[in-house]
Amino acid sequence: MQEMTKSSNSPLEPLAPNQSLVSESEALRSTLRAAGYSVREITADDFELSLPLWCSVRVAVGPGGLRLEPRFGAARRSVAIVLTYAILGLAALAGAARGQTGIWALVLSLAVAWDACRYYLTKRAMSKVLKAHAASLKSAPGSGRVKPNKEE
Repeated sequence: MQEMTKSSNSPLEPLAPNQSLVSESEALRSTLRAAGYSVREITADDFELSLPLWCSVRVAVGPGGLRLEPRFGAARRSVAIVLTYAILGLAALAGAARGQTGIWALVLSLAVAWDACRYYLTKRAMSKVLKAHAASLKSAPGSGRVKPNKEE
């Protein structure tokens, strides 16, 4: 067998990354990974930042700009909050009917603190995504627009 020599036309030679071929989504993912976030790819232009306390932020980068969707577990943040307090409210009413108001007041207080922490985590992550995206737009003008999801 003939040994291949390295030349500028060799297919085995690693190519330097071409910044024009790196998508906006890939650049944003690598920036967020470098910042310490756990990034899970959903599709080519969509990914999810996994956060503690069973919350996450879904990020979609497309021709319409950047779209952010905060999530608590498997549901959108707003839906999860409404469901949590509806269920806890009904349980508290059932507990009050049995004369157990103290324990349900404690559970409701803990749920409020839990959701406040999760709300803060998702808001902070969305802020980091917006800053990273804005920084990438400054370095590559004409890429897209920033459109945060106006959920709450």
